[in-house]
Amino acid sequence: MTIHLRASELVGAIQYLRRILGEEFLNRFYHTNHPMFTFFFQWPEQWRMKRLARLARAIECLDSEAGNFGPLLRKIKDPRGSDPAEQAGDALSVLEAADRFLGQGFTISFEPAIGKKKPDFAIADPKSAEQVVVEVTRLGTSRYLKETDLVRSRLLYLCLGAPVGWLFCGAILAAMPRQREEEIYRQAEEACRESVVSGSARTVLESDFKLVVGRDNAVTRRLASQHNVQHGLVGPPIDLGADMARTPRKIYEKLVEKQQLPSSTPGILIIWEQNPLYSVYDPTSFVDVMGGLMSQHPHVLSVVLLQEALQGDDLVRAAANYMYIQKVIAEPLVERRFVVRNPAFRLQASQELIKRLDRVFI
Repeated sequence: MTIHLRASELVGAIQYLRRILGEEFLNRFYHTNHPMFTFFFQWPEQWRMKRLARLARAIECLDSEAGNFGPLLRKIKDPRGSDPAEQAGDALSVLEAADRFLGQGFTISFEPAIGKKKPDFAIADPKSAEQVVVEVTRLGTSRYLKETDLVRSRLLYLCLGAPVGWLFCGAILAAMPRQREEEIYRQAEEACRESVVSGSARTVLESDFKLVVGRDNAVTRRLASQHNVQHGLVGPPIDLGADMARTPRKIYEKLVEKQQLPSSTPGILIIWEQNPLYSVYDPTSFVDVMGGLMSQHPHVLSVVLLQEALQGDDLVRAAANYMYIQKVIAEPLVERRFVVRNPAFRLQASQELIKRLDRVFI
């Protein structure tokens, strides 16, 4: 579902965040490289403001309804430690995940002490009192993608900043040195500007970059098809084998090495991948691998991958052991939700509970 935002909602969100995080929170976050600034505010206004309003609503709801929310809020407001920005990013991921469960009527308690473990939060069904623990983690960025991040981020800004009714169809075809990145960005920026001024389509056709930008009409779509580019931004090509291996490694780390989910309670592991340029593969290819990793852990109910991508339509695909959902949240931004159930789950969980858990991600 695409998010729609009224001006009054945005004003209320900013006022609330100033009250909770401090009057100068944006200035403070800018100077500390806080992810609320670096992630939310590097994108164009229309999209970032929707995200900001959603975040404010989540903080307000969890602050009033969830147990032990104070420590998590402090990590967002005033992160500490050797890497404060990383701590704040982790806390924001936990916050957004918990808000989804709260929206389905579950009660939330953060960092519950269950045996020797303290998972990120526990949820409970208020009717049946059934409990599930949830651990949230983020998938780190590969070295290759970090090294090529600048030009993609700047091109993404152009893509998300395209006027309503315009198509930005771009593809980075190869990694490029910094000087070349600057040249490509200047060409793309000029093409976008000329297209808006003239009202007609413009192209950039290089061996390492293609772009078709213009009004959403037959001419622009024909040019995009001719040059094999689609609405959004993709690339550069990466070693999918190496990149995809990061997800199973993260599951292994959480379930085996750190044993983050206590064995006495049904548990869910959520893995966030929040840079839309990194989601270039079909997550359903992980079904067998993820099932195999979970099979030795009968207390694990499911593993959930949450990704953002720059193209795609609303989609729901379901099978006996997984669900795959795509939702357009702010064109061309798409959220991809992939739930893989553990075939070896052995703890008690009612079918009604499992159905309610599924609705969290549909």
